[in-house]
Amino acid sequence: MPFFYFKTSLFSFTFLLFFLQCQTPQKTSNDNTASREAETVIGASKESETLIPLYIGTYTRKEGHVDGKAKGIYVYQMNTKTGELSYHSEIGGINNPSYLTLHPKRKYLYAVSETGDGESASVHAYSIDENTKKLTEINHVAAEGYAPCYISVEQTGKYALVANYTTGNVAMLPIAANGALEKATSIEYHKDKGSKNIRPRSAHAHFIAPDLNNRYALAADLGLNLLYVYEMDLEQGKLISKGAAGAETGAGPRHIEFHPRVPYIYSLNELNGTIDKWNYDAETGQLTLANTYDTYPMKYSGAISSADIHIHPSGNFLYASNRGELNDIVVFGIDEQTGELTFLERTSTQGKTPRNFVISPDGRFLLVANQDSSTVVVFAIDERTGKLTATGEVEEVPSAVCLKF
Repeated sequence: MPFFYFKTSLFSFTFLLFFLQCQTPQKTSNDNTASREAETVIGASKESETLIPLYIGTYTRKEGHVDGKAKGIYVYQMNTKTGELSYHSEIGGINNPSYLTLHPKRKYLYAVSETGDGESASVHAYSIDENTKKLTEINHVAAEGYAPCYISVEQTGKYALVANYTTGNVAMLPIAANGALEKATSIEYHKDKGSKNIRPRSAHAHFIAPDLNNRYALAADLGLNLLYVYEMDLEQGKLISKGAAGAETGAGPRHIEFHPRVPYIYSLNELNGTIDKWNYDAETGQLTLANTYDTYPMKYSGAISSADIHIHPSGNFLYASNRGELNDIVVFGIDEQTGELTFLERTSTQGKTPRNFVISPDGRFLLVANQDSSTVVVFAIDERTGKLTATGEVEEVPSAVCLKF
C-alpha cells in the first residue's frame, strides 16, 4: 500500500473523529436545553393543573355562638396530588361571611353576611379573576331577613337562593349577566304546619338548594322540624310552595344532600344527631321518610350538635360532622340499590366545632373547617373503603366556617 494513500486515509479518519467530537457536545447541549425547556413547560402545566382554589368563609366578629376573629373571605390553593394548602389572598368589607357558594360558570362567588342587628342582613357578589383567582366585590343586596346562613345558586345561574335563620324565611334573588345580585323577586316565610319539636315552634330556615333536575328547591327548617319543597319558576323568579314533610320529633333538620344516582335524599338533624333518608319523587317533589340513622356512638349521653353532610362523588359513601363533645366525622357506606346506610367509622376532626367540610372534586381529600380552633384539617379518602386518614396538613384560618372549591 502506498504511503500517500495510508497517510491520506489516516488524515481522513482523524478529521472524521475530530468533526464528530466537535459536533457531539453541541448536539447534547441543544438536547439538554430543549429538554429543560420542555420540562419547564410541562412542569408549569402540571403545577397549574394540580393547584385549585379553595374559598373559606368565616366569622369576623363576636356573636352569641362564636368569637369571630377573621378578616373576611380567605382564598387558599390546594395541591390535588398531596392535599397541601397554601395561602393565596383574602378580601374584607363583609361581616360574618359564614356561608359561600359558587356560580355554575365558576366566574362568581356569593357570600351571606350572617348578621341580624335590627335591619336586613346582606348577601354579597364577587367576581373571580380568571388568572389570579382573586376576589373583587361586585355588589351586595338585602337578604330580606336576619342571620342568613345558607346560599346556593340554581343550575342555570340565573338565581341565588338564600335561607335566613332568625326570620325563618327563604328568598330568591336574580343574578345579572355580570354576576351582580339583584333585589329578591320571591320571599317565602315558613309557617308552622303542626310539627313537633323540643324547641319553641318558631321558624329557623337553615338550608335551601335546587334538586338535581333544577325543578324544585328544598329547604330545611330547624325550628319547625320540616323539609319544605318549592317549585322554581325561573321565568318569573318565583318560589311556589309544594308543601312540607315532617322529620322525627325533636330532630331539627339542618342540611340536605342529594344522592347523585338514586332517588334518595339525606337530611342531617342537628338536635338529635340523626340522618334521615327520604324517598324523593323528582317529578312531583314529594318526600317520604324511609329510615333514620344515628351519627353518635352507642350509649353516648353527651351533648349533640350535628352540623354538615356530604356524599362522595362516587355516590358510595356519606359523611357527616358532629360538634359539641364529639368533634368528629362519621363515615357511612351507601347501598347503591336501596340507598341504605352502613356505619363504617368515626374520625376525630383534630379540632373543635367542625362546622363545615368539603370533599375535593376528584374525591381524594376531605377538608374540615374547625370553627372554634381556627383550623382547616386535610384528610385523605380511601377510594375503596371511604375511610379517612389525616395527611398531617393543618392550616390555621381564623374562625373558619365554610369551605368551597
